[in-house]
Amino acid sequence: MSTPNTPGGPGALGPFRTSEVHVPDPYPLYRRYREADPVHRAEDGSWYLFRHDDVARVLTGRGFGRGALPSRLPADCPHLRRTTAHWMVFMDPPEHTRVRALVSRSFTPRVVESLRPRIRQLTAGLVDGLAADLAGGRAADLVDRFAAPLPILVISELLGVPKEDRPWFRGRAVDLQQATSSRVARAADGFTVAEAAARELDTYFRTELARRRAAGTHTHDLIGGMLRDTEGRQDDDTLVGTCIHRRRGRACRPSDSGS
Repeated sequence: MSTPNTPGGPGALGPFRTSEVHVPDPYPLYRRYREADPVHRAEDGSWYLFRHDDVARVLTGRGFGRGALPSRLPADCPHLRRTTAHWMVFMDPPEHTRVRALVSRSFTPRVVESLRPRIRQLTAGLVDGLAADLAGGRAADLVDRFAAPLPILVISELLGVPKEDRPWFRGRAVDLQQATSSRVARAADGFTVAEAAARELDTYFRTELARRRAAGTHTHDLIGGMLRDTEGRQDDDTLVGTCIHRRRGRACRPSDSGS
């Protein structure tokens, strides 16, 4: 791996801050760090890699762990820390292997095929909305009215989330990004907002798991599949964390269109 520059040494740049990245064209900034400080340690102790070979080595090397983010979140954000700790993206084997297998078994060809008609309907509905805006002489924002809501709607169908809950979910997913996305400029109260979102989503999915168990229903969505497959072998922290991770999806806002 490339050798990191000594902070303040020859060629070293100032601290890398994602809030300074110009999303539509971040490459000039990336190029500066790749050439002058390719293995960069940020003020919060995080490391940023700017060379392809270094990135590939970290992503494929078993000597590099994934679980740093949850432990680096503020101690006064317990729901946020617990939620992210149970996301596959922050797990290492064998835990990552176990949870990935659970999702793969639940995300069957039958589930995917059953979604096709609904995805067509959802897509057509969003396109109709854009067309209505244009016909009425109004601006039609492709990201805000199509690219952002479509993944959320599809994931909602996958999880079996009722239609009436989806606007609320998208709001919580956007709030959650205040702490978990490096491409969103974090507000001063970002962690507080994200903690509240994590708490509300945690409550929602725990309630949903309890409701389905009590009803004994056997739905063919992802939550139903995970419940059938686990049969008490998985703790609810893992199930809830997986639901929130799936639910987070691509809850982008118009200003996030380059992410």
